[in-house]
Amino acid sequence: MGTCSEKLIVSNAGSDSLSIIDMKENRKIEEIYILSLINKNKNKNLSLNDDRIGPHHIVKSNSDTIYSVNSYDNSIYKINLKNKEIENVVFVGRFPSHMEKVENYIYVTNSDSNSVTIIDDKDFSILENIPVGERPHDIKIDKANDVIYVTNSGGYSIDIINIKKNTNKRVTLDCNPLNLYLSKNIMFILCYASNGVIKSKIKALNLSDGSIIKDIEVDGVIVDMIYLEHIGIIYVTNAENGCLYKIDFENGYIINKYNIGGMLNNIICIRNKLYITDALNNKVLVFDYNRGEITCNIDVGIEPNGLLII
Repeated sequence: MGTCSEKLIVSNAGSDSLSIIDMKENRKIEEIYILSLINKNKNKNLSLNDDRIGPHHIVKSNSDTIYSVNSYDNSIYKINLKNKEIENVVFVGRFPSHMEKVENYIYVTNSDSNSVTIIDDKDFSILENIPVGERPHDIKIDKANDVIYVTNSGGYSIDIINIKKNTNKRVTLDCNPLNLYLSKNIMFILCYASNGVIKSKIKALNLSDGSIIKDIEVDGVIVDMIYLEHIGIIYVTNAENGCLYKIDFENGYIINKYNIGGMLNNIICIRNKLYITDALNNKVLVFDYNRGEITCNIDVGIEPNGLLII
């Protein structure tokens, strides 16, 4: 695949593959199986920690290269999509989930090791492991203030790590946080329902003073969200009931609930289209939010998770 705009990359944990979608035509144009790249690059002494790789999250390096966070293999791959090769690999903690890259450093959450691994991107080596709370899942970095936010999905808390000051503060919540969404001076915290008592919540954290400025309850198990700041609307996916929720952020109420079906997972936005992974039916759904309907569904690999526009 050559360098081209309007491509969507989908990581599929169940088939250990990457689906390439042409976003102009809304169709899959290629399926890259990661195991075939490993076999192709045997001269680089690539090895597997497990029979399965489990690509869960993907992050862009440059126009041709991405990073794949592999939950089952406990590894990070640097993959050149143009040349179809794995350029480098580093093994991290147990069950890595998400990563962020700032300048020449990569930060990875390890859900089963309760840690964040720091990687030097130049030589792809581990610099440090930072202990955090129970079952860290998502990670976001406020680059303006050099602050890392980590959700502890089993610990009712988030860790706030100041990179320059080398400090770590843990903030306790009344729910278990799963994913984060950063929008200027607001950090949205998505908490999932637990124990049949606590509902899913979207918390809005003011990054200036650390205060919670909004607390919105949602039924079911929410997973990911998009905030359309220009119209003040949140779209959030629900894996339990297969619904897409449209929420007025300012007033904190649900405007609409679209019953789409499946197991809605990650979501990404470009122009007036939302691209949503359906992990049950192995599809990417295209939702036109101006029309309020699904306009296309695209077959991808098994258990689609991560989404990345290149």
